[in-house]
Amino acid sequence: MASKTLKIMFLGAPGAGKGTYASRIAPMLQIPTISTGDLVRHEIKTGTALGDKIKKRLALDDAKPGFILDGFPRNVPQAEAFQKVATLDLVVNIDLPQWILSDKISGRRCANEACNRGKCIEWLYQTLTLEVYNQETAPLIDFYTDVGCLRTFEVKKGLADLDKLVELIKTELDV
Repeated sequence: MASKTLKIMFLGAPGAGKGTYASRIAPMLQIPTISTGDLVRHEIKTGTALGDKIKKRLALDDAKPGFILDGFPRNVPQAEAFQKVATLDLVVNIDLPQWILSDKISGRRCANEACNRGKCIEWLYQTLTLEVYNQETAPLIDFYTDVGCLRTFEVKKGLADLDKLVELIKTELDV
């Protein structure tokens, strides 16, 4: 299907479904999913040249017709650096209500007095995870809006919305 280059990024809070949607849509578009979150974390931990690693990955044959990025860039400085390596055709902000994100991250809620210590630790983790996203990653929405390639997709029915997301991508990229 990818008769032209399709460089796409899925943006969204933890638990929004970026990886799930990417893993299902990439085969339909005959492009790979590049789940860079783990790669980025490894590169930061080992102190290697992240930009070179990503550039090499994007140069592989399977990424020549395009790719779907999942998990990178995570903040505006990374997005600015990535712009020097590749220009994205479309950034899809996968939008899900905060309360659903919280449930998906923790797997359960800790909103009552009867919750045990383990649940409270999980609640704290998911709260901090979303706070980090809101402080560091959410500004990418403004960045890519200014670039002119951001479209927001509101998830209403989970995976049942897959066809609507595919249609948005095809319409925006004229494929």
